[in-house]
Amino acid sequence: MNKLIEKVLTTKILQDKPPVLLDIGASGEIHPEWRLIAKHSVCVAFDADSRDFNNSETDSGYKKIHLINAIVSNKDDKTTVFYLTASPHCSSSLYPLNDKLESWSFSDLFKVEKTIELN
Repeated sequence: MNKLIEKVLTTKILQDKPPVLLDIGASGEIHPEWRLIAKHSVCVAFDADSRDFNNSETDSGYKKIHLINAIVSNKDDKTTVFYLTASPHCSSSLYPLNDKLESWSFSDLFKVEKTIELN
C-alpha cells in the first residue's frame, strides 16, 4: 500500500498541486498518520502556544510548511483567554477539568501556569 501511495503522490499533478494538511494545535512532531504523505504535502500549522512551536521551515518533514503562531477559534471575539499549561501540548482556550484529570498520571501536564489574552 505504501508503494501505491508513494506512486500516486509523485505524479506530476500532485507534485504541482500537492495535498494541503491543516494542523490545528501544531506543537510537537508530525502526526503519525501523516508521516507517509508529509514529504509530498504542504502543511499550514497553527498553534497559539509558541513554547514548542519552533519547527524549522527547512527541516519540517513537509514539502513546505507555513507556521502561524495564532489561535484558531469558531468565535469572533476580539480577544480570547488562553491557558498555558505545564505542557505546551495541553494549552488551550478551554480551562482544564482538573477534577476529571486528577486520577491520571499525566494530570500535571494540564496544570495552568499562566493565563494570557490573545487577539
